Amino acid sequence: MGGRVRRAAGFTLVEAVVTLGVLGVLFALSLPVLTAGLAAFDADRDGLRALEDLRYAVERVGRELRELCRHPADEDAFYITSALSNPASSLSFYKREPDCTTPTRVTVARSGDVLTLAYGAVAGGSPFPLAAGVSAAEFRFYQADGATPAADSTQVAFVEFALTLANPAGGTYAQRGRVALRNRE
Repeated sequence: MGGRVRRAAGFTLVEAVVTLGVLGVLFALSLPVLTAGLAAFDADRDGLRALEDLRYAVERVGRELRELCRHPADEDAFYITSALSNPASSLSFYKREPDCTTPTRVTVARSGDVLTLAYGAVAGGSPFPLAAGVSAAEFRFYQADGATPAADSTQVAFVEFALTLANPAGGTYAQRGRVALRNRE
């Protein structure tokens, strides 16, 4: 067939080395972008966990407050045993049980950076953690008009609570809850 020698198909060693070098440079340039993306993902995940803890704590405290019962010795007063200072840093009260005969003592308090919930009759009153990273927790008590602070437990119609959680990645999240006390039993 004509005097031409056909060259074997494939890459030369120089072409393969140059290609690997270019791929290495591209990888090295994209590595900071990838690590920044992973760091942002971790920060978002930590922030979402902090918000989840905050929402859970607010919902749980609100649920417990909705079960607050009247004082057995004074039907006009709610059975709140903590001082009604505005704002208070902890809250202690009695809630009614489903049988409506035996009240259970409930304490919501901040211990260090953890918001805890303790039941007097359960596990000797050992506190259960509601949320970690709590930088502030306060409770306020209002009369029926919703604006005037209550001086004693006979005047309490609303309990407002505010929680602030610190995000491990930086920043804080705050949320308030307000419960209208309506238990007349």
